Amino acid sequence: MRSGKGRQALIFEKRRFWPQIIWIAVLIAGVSLGCAFASPELIVASVAAVFLGLNETSRWAYRTNLLICTGAAVVGIIAGVFSWFQLFFIFVLLSVVSGYLLYFRDSAKRLLPYMEEFSADISEGKSLEETTMLAVDTISAMSGGEAVFIAVTDGCGGLYLPDYHDESRIDLKRNGGAVWKVFAAGRSYMTSAVEPSKDLPLDREACSLVSVPLLSRGEKIGVLQLESDQSNAFTEGDLTRLELLAFVVSTVLFGFIFELAESEGKVGYKVKTYKTEARREEKRAAAKIKNEDSKAQAQTKLDLELPKE
Repeated sequence: MRSGKGRQALIFEKRRFWPQIIWIAVLIAGVSLGCAFASPELIVASVAAVFLGLNETSRWAYRTNLLICTGAAVVGIIAGVFSWFQLFFIFVLLSVVSGYLLYFRDSAKRLLPYMEEFSADISEGKSLEETTMLAVDTISAMSGGEAVFIAVTDGCGGLYLPDYHDESRIDLKRNGGAVWKVFAAGRSYMTSAVEPSKDLPLDREACSLVSVPLLSRGEKIGVLQLESDQSNAFTEGDLTRLELLAFVVSTVLFGFIFELAESEGKVGYKVKTYKTEARREEKRAAAKIKNEDSKAQAQTKLDLELPKE
């Protein structure tokens, strides 16, 4: 398992399964008592408190928590405790709370100091291998010891894991797993329940994973993947944070990949660029020759058709 410890703060959310069950029990009890005593205040207080508790401690998304709490409020309407108009205001209240949690508490600006520190840490690397090792160790520390993998392109359509401490380079087979799907599509991927035959995680014990592409200057240069041995370990917020980290990693790694291509002439971004440009030049030259031949043939045919004076 490629993980490590660093000096970075824990920015990924570590949430367990049992707190959300406790909050659901509190919600059921609060709504039941509110209906029994015809107390709309008790129902509203229970719904609002549980909504905040679920967003702070559960693994569910904001939309799921909003749906659960709104459904609980509908029970109050069925019991005749309050009207649909009052339900509308409860929904507005929960939406406002969601907006605060999403756009203020979880704002990306709050993560900028951590991103700056992370960028400074991995920039100390003197080579591609050393930089990826620093990035893996630091991100693992940020996630509380989860397995972190950074796959880098070899410039010829392949992916490999660079040297890591005592582990040598590992070339990844084209098996259609999560790493290859993310690299091919250039889009992030997250699953709360890994299917070994479909996702093919890099850690055999992985039960959930989140994977994001490494993009720089319009080119795909690799994949950053975070795996956990627990189900439902990652949230949408974790995906956003990993994408921010991937942006920093790709910016730093691009220089090493470019230099490696320049020195070896067979690995990295520049080789891919050369091959692409060479193919384009060949196509342009072939099209130009074909166009000139067509013009020459047309002129010859026209000369033959014209009557001789």
